[in-house]
Amino acid sequence: LPIPQDQIGFGYFNGQSYAFLNATMATVAYHKKFRKIEFGVLVSYEFSDGWEFVEPQQDVQDSTVRTSEYRFVPEHAVKGNIDITAFDFTLSIRNNFYGHYVTEVYSFNRAIEYQEMDQYFYNMDILLHKQLFRQLSVFGGLYNVFNTVQSGIPNVTLADTWSFNPQYGRVFKLGLNFKLN
Repeated sequence: LPIPQDQIGFGYFNGQSYAFLNATMATVAYHKKFRKIEFGVLVSYEFSDGWEFVEPQQDVQDSTVRTSEYRFVPEHAVKGNIDITAFDFTLSIRNNFYGHYVTEVYSFNRAIEYQEMDQYFYNMDILLHKQLFRQLSVFGGLYNVFNTVQSGIPNVTLADTWSFNPQYGRVFKLGLNFKLN
């Protein structure tokens, strides 16, 4: 059943620079139980639109730039999550698909310009959770299944890779959860 989301606007002003962002999200969630098996699906779509007025450079007329998008915020984002629970095991599949955004605002020949990225990116995580006792459970997960390193918004257009890339590639995690209550 649809979950209504309200539109939210946010503005930021710093000297002569100004940024504004609008976003709206639609989410559909479905949950069904068949005897001892539970099935859940959540799908959401987000549309973001915004712009920036970048502070002009000194002694350069008309160097204030209004970008067509808000920097580093994808214009389109789709998420799809599937959860299946049976015999105290829960299998979760998390999917993210996003793209089209402004990647950088820079100075060139005494003018301020910006660069847009029309490429779309997809990421998937697969998680398995097992309830051992009322307060103790174990989990394992394969994160970033397709190893989409370098797909992060801040670094897709760099000519050289960063010496430290804050993104993980494909990662496997295993652990325990303990609830105190």
